[in-house]
Amino acid sequence: MCASAALAGCTGSEPAPRPSATTTPTPAPSLGPLGQAGCKPASPFISAELQGTPEEAGTSLYGMVFVRSDGPLPVGESIKVAWRMTGKGDLTVRLIDPDGRRKKLDWGPEAHGGSNYHRPGDEWGTGFTLAKPGCWELRFSRDSSHASVWIDATS
Repeated sequence: MCASAALAGCTGSEPAPRPSATTTPTPAPSLGPLGQAGCKPASPFISAELQGTPEEAGTSLYGMVFVRSDGPLPVGESIKVAWRMTGKGDLTVRLIDPDGRRKKLDWGPEAHGGSNYHRPGDEWGTGFTLAKPGCWELRFSRDSSHASVWIDATS
């Protein structure tokens, strides 16, 4: 018997409805227009948070950037980011410079166990340096999930 008909949709002796296994989770909000190749536009960067552009429906990527200001990301300094990406499997990250050359990350990706950063997916940390001004791309992959972040680095 129900304590309140308003709770869980209970009416009399009917059982409360169960959530469907096919229920789609509510997508995380967009921080702005998603980034595109060549930084036209660059990926949204608001309140120290970056949002990636997914290649597949249902994929999301967000990053909490540990920087001193909300201005452009610094050139020549190591940048630490906690990333949250949906999907399955390990995360791979490629850093591509403005000339299209692959560069090494300073460190990571490193899986994180617990966090207070609440976005969909599992969490990893990376560190990277934008060695020169221009449009940098970070490419993210997990099994069948892919996304990119485009950063317009200015000196």
